[in-house]
Order: sequence, then C-alpha cells, then structure tokens
Amino acid sequence: LGIDDSMQDPPGGVMFQMYLQHAACQHFFTAEQVSKFLVNVAPGKDMADAAVAMFSRIIDLENFDSIIKLSVLEARWSQDIVDRLGWLNIGNPMKPEGMFSLHLQDLDQRLMLKFLMNIGSNEPGVHVMDQKKTDIPIEKVYGNSSLLGGATNKHVRIEYSETKGLSERPNYNLRKTFLPMFLIGTPKVRKEVFTVQDQYNELLAANKITSGPISRMYDAYQRERAKARGNWLGGGHKVKAMLNFGMIARKKKKVEEAGKVVTRSPGGTRRTVVIRTSATGSDEDDSDEDEHKIDTIVRLQGGGSKGKKAITKLTRTPSFQAEVLDGLAE
Repeated sequence: LGIDDSMQDPPGGVMFQMYLQHAACQHFFTAEQVSKFLVNVAPGKDMADAAVAMFSRIIDLENFDSIIKLSVLEARWSQDIVDRLGWLNIGNPMKPEGMFSLHLQDLDQRLMLKFLMNIGSNEPGVHVMDQKKTDIPIEKVYGNSSLLGGATNKHVRIEYSETKGLSERPNYNLRKTFLPMFLIGTPKVRKEVFTVQDQYNELLAANKITSGPISRMYDAYQRERAKARGNWLGGGHKVKAMLNFGMIARKKKKVEEAGKVVTRSPGGTRRTVVIRTSATGSDEDDSDEDEHKIDTIVRLQGGGSKGKKAITKLTRTPSFQAEVLDGLAE
C-alpha cells in the first residue's frame, strides 16, 4: 500500500491513518486481506480505524464478520467498528452467528435486533440467548415489542447460536427474505453470499453437522477430507506408484492417451487406477524426436473408498499432466 514509512512499528498513529485512507482509495481488498493487514497494525484504536478506512473497498462484504471476529481485535474495538459502520452495512443475514451488544438508542441496532428475534423465533430450536450484563433480558423484549419502538438508552446483549446438531438448524429461505435490509442485498447480489447455504447442505449430506458456525464446521470437514485423500488403505500409508508412459508430443499438436497402472498398498490391497494423460508440443521444439519417455512417481491422493476421484500433476515435464479418473480396489 506504500505506507511502510510509518513512524512506528507496528504501524499506527495519525500519519499512518492519513497514508492508509489515501492508499485505500486506490485498491480493492478481500475481507481476508484486510484481516491479515489488521494483524500487523498497532492494536486497539488503530486497528478499528484501519478497518473503517478500508471498509468501502472490500469486495466480499459477506465475509466482513471474519474481520470483527478477529482474535487480536479487542471486543470494545470490534464494537467500535460496528457502531461506526452500522450492522445493516456490514451484516450478513445468511450468517448471523455471533455475540451482539445492541444499543437501543440506535435505529440500525434496533433493526438488527428485530431481525435476530424474527429468525430466532422461526428457525427450529433455541437460537437467541442472553449474555451477561444485558440491560433487558431477551424474553422481556419478545414480550414487549414497544421496547423496540423508540430510542432507549439500554443495551440488549445476546448470542445467536446457529446450529446445535440437527435439532437447531438454519432456515435459509427465511434469511434470504431479509437480504434487502442489508447492504450486501443490494442488486445484483453476489452469488458468494449464498456459499454458506451450499456448505451447510454439503455438511448435512455428509452427516457432519455438529455445533457452531457453519464456516468453522466446513473448514474442519475439508481438513478431514484432505487428510483422507492423502491416505490409502493399509494403516493409512501413502502409496507411490511408478508410472511409465511413452508420450507423443508433436509440435503444435495435443495427443491424449489412456493407460492403467496397478499399485499395491502396504497392506497388500491391489488398486487399479485409470490415468488419462496429455502432452502439448512446444513451439520452440525443433527436435526430430517426437517421443518422450516419462518415468515419474505419482503420489495418488485418492481416499480408501471405491470410486473416489483424485487429481495430480506430473511436473517433471512441463507439457505433461495426468488426471486420476478413478481408483478401484480390486
């Protein structure tokens, strides 16, 4: 960003903020990039100021929750960001999980509370729970809607819990109806806003719904799958197979061949893996030799179950790629 001449380390202070506001106008950011940037900023007010300065340049506002939930960001400065930007600007109705301190003096925060109460009472299970030091218990707010009718110098502090197994689950069709309330619901709505619903459906199909935020469960599920893909049957040992292919790489032509390689895991299980290979000749290849012998070791990354797919690249020859189409235990 061109602000490495700040007077202090980590960056902060008035001069830093001036440089940042100027630099931010010339770039766009993802929420992940902003999070990584904030980690390297002086803690406290400078972090909050930096988040506010970069807010209007973030392209994936549906992930802004990851910024205000940063572990290095103190709760009071996270709340400062919310108070300055407003829930209806930074909120994502598709991902309401989290802690909320809602000041009833602020219309924006009263509307956010109404939203949370609405979906909380219409989604299966108990989702809305009081936090300590709340001025008004949520049960009392449900019973007296006039509390939300005007400005009151009170705070309602609640936690919205998204899932606890299958007994408490999100209603995404309901949540979608609230999108027009929020900035991210401005037409044309980014398709990434609905990613969390796709993740939930995938977790549900795999019977991996536990408790907590969907994104956290999905990350854990992906790590589990990645670990499984790296292991074969037979004590979880990784299998290496020697692949010998005679490849034809003619100039300016692409040739595809198919072949099979039989591997044996440490446990003795035979596996036949169907490989499709292709090679593309280089424009600079003036050699009369059309045939390349490729001997390489492929780390087959399929899981132990039948019919799993995996993809690997053979990097010893730049023009050569191999795709594992299927792995079948015999």
